[in-house]
Amino acid sequence: MLRLPATPIALVREVIVPALAHFPAAWASREAIALLVAIAIQESNLATRRQGTPTKPGPARGLWQFEVAGASGVLQHPESHAQAGALCRQAHIPASAGAVHRRVEVDDLLACRFARLLLRTDAAPLPPANANAEAEAFAYYLRNWRPGAARTPQGRAKCAKRFTRAWRLALEAVA
Repeated sequence: MLRLPATPIALVREVIVPALAHFPAAWASREAIALLVAIAIQESNLATRRQGTPTKPGPARGLWQFEVAGASGVLQHPESHAQAGALCRQAHIPASAGAVHRRVEVDDLLACRFARLLLRTDAAPLPPANANAEAEAFAYYLRNWRPGAARTPQGRAKCAKRFTRAWRLALEAVA
C-alpha cells in the first residue's frame, strides 16, 4: 500500500509500474501512465482511499475512487471482463462489483489495474502525454469516470480547474 499522502512520482514507482507489469507492455505507455496519475490526483488527491468523512462516507473507494457501478462496468465490458475476472481470481475475491469495490480501498495494485481496464473500455485512443492534450485528457476522464461534481456547469468548471493541476503534475511525473 502506498503511504498517503503520496507524491505523483511515488504513485508511479510504487503502484502504477508494478500494477501495469501484469498487462501487455503496450498498456504501460507514457500516455496511460500520465492519465492514470492525473485521474488519481483528480479523484483522491493521493491523500485518501475513501470518499467523504468517517462519519459521512461517500460511495467511492481507492486512489481512483471507484464506485460499485464503475467496478461493475469493468467486470461486464467486452474489452475488460476477461482480464477483470482473472484479476479477481488472482486476488481471491469473487468477480462481483461489491467485492471489487471493497478490495480497491485496501489494494492499490488492484485499484490501478481496474482503473487501467476502465481506460481500455473507451474506444478512443489515449490522449498524448503533453500539455497540448489537456482538454482531450479531461474529456477522456469525464467520459470514463463520470464524476458527479461535473454534472452542473459550475461543477464542471471546478473539475476542469482541478484537472489542469492534476494533468500538469502527471506530466511532471512521467517526464
